[in-house]
Amino acid sequence: MNNHVIRYKGYIVDFTPFDVGNGEFGPRWAIAMDDTVWAGSVPLSSGRLMHRGTYEEATAIGKLQALQMIDLD
Repeated sequence: MNNHVIRYKGYIVDFTPFDVGNGEFGPRWAIAMDDTVWAGSVPLSSGRLMHRGTYEEATAIGKLQALQMIDLD
């Protein structure tokens, strides 16, 4: 797993930001229950698509959103 993919409370979480150009990035995240789902289907994903910022800001927002979603369970 790369440094933007973690295991958290039994889920695989990917919070790799996406490049929107001009040196700005947007946050996004994806959650899957296990490796089989991760490899074979589209995981639940979301993000603040209107937010733009630095790579670090987008990474932090994506991670926070994903972990909050899991903690609601």
